[in-house]
Amino acid sequence: MSVFNGYSYKVAIRSGGVDYWGHTTDPSPDVTCCFAQHGAFTAEQELLGTAFHEAGHAVVARLAGIPAVPVELSAGPTCGTCGAVWWAGRNVAGPLGVGSAYDTLMALAAGVQAQLLWCEQLGPMTAGRRWAVEIGGFGDQVLAREVCAATASLPGVGWRELDYGPPGLQPQPWNWGHQQQRARQALVGAWSYVEQLARRVAEDTHVSAEDVAAILA
Repeated sequence: MSVFNGYSYKVAIRSGGVDYWGHTTDPSPDVTCCFAQHGAFTAEQELLGTAFHEAGHAVVARLAGIPAVPVELSAGPTCGTCGAVWWAGRNVAGPLGVGSAYDTLMALAAGVQAQLLWCEQLGPMTAGRRWAVEIGGFGDQVLAREVCAATASLPGVGWRELDYGPPGLQPQPWNWGHQQQRARQALVGAWSYVEQLARRVAEDTHVSAEDVAAILA
């Protein structure tokens, strides 16, 4: 399901028995198999793309002064129709409250942005591939909405719920487009570190906090 708000598309999906919703920059294509079909990645690319996603989180978090945590990948279920293997990644036990809410949102936005930057190196970006990559970041959007909700309850702060509208000339901290732009800019400046960590994660599938800190030193 896609609902256009004039700037982005609200998409609702069900994966692994869990309902998710978030926003993408492209509408939902006709899903006839699984989301991996639209990414059109090889098995190796699925693994490496997930590694870049997690490396993006880790690098931008470190740039914001958030302590390093372990990073790991795990193989998810295989699609019964096309045989695609889904990979899941996480920055293990990364506490949301360690950095400022403003920088935490940037770090959450950095996963998809890192994966998109990596995809752009592979060749022209199709709408279906971009959509598939952004769907993979719906869990990050859930956390971003939780950060905004927690901040809104603090007296005198005045934050609102996560805003999916256009950033505008004076973007607010809780605007998701603004945070994506911040994350992308940070990633471009530190891309060699993203590549180094991503390839290490793809090879080992688990990198300790100490090793993450050493790579990003």
